[in-house]
Amino acid sequence: MTDDKRVQTPSGFIDIPAATPEIFADAAVNFQLLNGVVKIALGSVRIVPGKSAESADRVVVGRVVTSVRAAQRLAFELSEFLKKQGFEMPPSAEKTKKENKSTKMN
Repeated sequence: MTDDKRVQTPSGFIDIPAATPEIFADAAVNFQLLNGVVKIALGSVRIVPGKSAESADRVVVGRVVTSVRAAQRLAFELSEFLKKQGFEMPPSAEKTKKENKSTKMN
């Protein structure tokens, strides 16, 4: 029997840990935008038993499908969370951010 105890989180959401799947992903491997819906494919490297590590397969393990607004919020909140944990945006992201600002000013 699974543990279906409900947990009230500080943000007011009800979390049922036994009923909520967790997905491990190595990367976001694909992004699509169609009719106002953002689709993010999550991928992982999987080693097939009996094969060498060099022949590992890259597979899609899940997808996040959401509205543009929710995707923007996710990107912002994740960035803020990582900053609070001591991680900064990679230099390539910072460069792109600065280039976008200078393009908008011109």
